[in-house]
This record gives sequence, structure tokens and C-alpha cells, in this order.
Amino acid sequence: IFKSGQIVDNELKGPAISGNDTTRLSAVFIYGDYATLDMSGGVIADNRVETHPASGSGSRGGALTVHYANANISGGTIRNNVGGIGSAIYYEAGQNRGRLVMSGGQILENKTNAPNQTAASAVYSPVYIRGWHFELKGGGADIKDNIYLYSTSNLITLSGVIYQKQQLY
Repeated sequence: IFKSGQIVDNELKGPAISGNDTTRLSAVFIYGDYATLDMSGGVIADNRVETHPASGSGSRGGALTVHYANANISGGTIRNNVGGIGSAIYYEAGQNRGRLVMSGGQILENKTNAPNQTAASAVYSPVYIRGWHFELKGGGADIKDNIYLYSTSNLITLSGVIYQKQQLY
């Protein structure tokens, strides 16, 4: 449970591993079927993740990795983190394992450090979804960074009432 406080200004460096381009490393790492993060406040900001896989594609993760686990984000801020794929949130789950629900909070100004890439390029988006059960609930989440969906099977579920200025979905 993360209600307040800060995880800020950390630097994580992973080793170069020959033949490995799937290094996952984050300031907050949630793993496994029985692991759950409930974030209702606090700040994860200004963290930097550097890994050096042989492929040169950069790490997976940055601020928060949810790997076959559950996360409920109803508040807090994830800002100005630097990593590879999914510098704000890297989410990976199976069809029956894992869930990410965002009903609040703010995600902004996260960047990639992958060579010759920007956070605006699709796969290097700050919010990277590689799994089922990603839900935006009720319109309270303020996500200013790009979201990348790995597969057409990995859809965003919208629930509750979603508002946009002068629009109702």
C-alpha cells in the first residue's frame, strides 16, 4: 500500500548480459500472482534505469513494473523517470494472471534512454501494456504520456463514466 511518500532520484544499473534483451528493472517492481500494489498517493519521480542488453534495445521498465501481478492506481504521480520500454509503467500479464486498474493518479514527462529512440516512438512509450486486464476506470487518471499496446489482444477496458471536456463516453 502506497498512500504517501516518495521514491525519487534513484539510479539503477543492470549488467550487460549477452543474448538477453529482456532485462526488467524498475524503482518499484511488483511480481507474481499474489503480489498487489495499491497506490493512492505518493510520488515516483526522477528515477533512472540503465541496462545494456546485447541487442541495444534498452531495459523494460523504469518507474514501475507490474509483472504477472496486480496494481490498483487511484492517486499519486509518476513523473520524469527515465528507462527503456515503459519508463513510467511496464505492465506484463497473462490471460488469467495480472491486472492493472487506473482510476486516478497522474503520469507525465517520462522518457526513454534507448539508443536512437524517443518516448513518442510506439514501442518506447512511457506506458507499455503487454498483457490482458488493463482498465481505465472512471476518468480520474491523468495520463499525459503515450500508451503502447503490444498486441490487439491487449485492449484497454474503459469502465465507469469517462469524461473529456464537452464529451461524455
